[in-house]
Amino acid sequence: MFTGSPWSVWSGRFVTLGIPLEDWIERGGELGDAGPERSATLDRAAARRELVMKQIAVLFALPAGATESGQIESAKLRDVSLPFDPEGRPLIWLGEHQTLASLQFLRRLYDAAPIEKVREDVVMAAGLHAHPAEVVEFLDRVLQGDQSDRVRDEAVSALAHFPDESAVRILVRTVGQDSSERVRREAVETLGRVDLPSAERALIAVAERSDSARIRREAAESLGRRGTVQAASTLERVVFEDPDGGVQREAVESLGRLPEALALARLERVLNDHPSDRVRREAVES
Repeated sequence: MFTGSPWSVWSGRFVTLGIPLEDWIERGGELGDAGPERSATLDRAAARRELVMKQIAVLFALPAGATESGQIESAKLRDVSLPFDPEGRPLIWLGEHQTLASLQFLRRLYDAAPIEKVREDVVMAAGLHAHPAEVVEFLDRVLQGDQSDRVRDEAVSALAHFPDESAVRILVRTVGQDSSERVRREAVETLGRVDLPSAERALIAVAERSDSARIRREAAESLGRRGTVQAASTLERVVFEDPDGGVQREAVESLGRLPEALALARLERVLNDHPSDRVRREAVES
């Protein structure tokens, strides 16, 4: 696959991708380095499913003498219009990939990569490719087979780019079965970004029945982005019925993010009837 080099080098090629606008905003306009959180803007961008067409360089750091993809030390994505620091290494440029060929290459690279961070970066890169069936199948395989919580977490996040029923089924399974609470919480958050009735039903079930207070709290937060009667009614029930005070307060905060027509009467009920001072104060602040 590679011809050995006497130097430690960067190797790369570029592919033109439609980057989801919410990802572009979240990463500060530069793929590979997360930028500051901008929740309201991200939610609006996600709802519109806007894409930004960008030429993206897929770059791989190779040690001296490397001849196989499994020897890659690091992987990065960069907008080709932005500067890149090669850290003193030569850069061997391999030209342009078409998107499907690029995805197939990344899948092979994932299978060969022993380094967790390389697999994580490869999964993130694969999730940006506009071949939903192939990408979702790959992400599902990662979620069922990779031992790294960080890699599975990245696969869950990438599923938000493909808001269909197959992605919802994978996310629901992950919430219920993954061994890592971090990954399960990410799956709940990702369900909140999928604009399908089945995703909302799944969030409601998690908010009302999960054994984990942290997971229920994540579901309550995600329901605050839905803006439906069903979400508002669920949050009201959680405020009064959940046994965990932190979950109750999160549900109140989420009610405060809903349209006034859905939230006002419910918040007034919390102010008048809830037995907890802290929850009532949250309702005032919301």
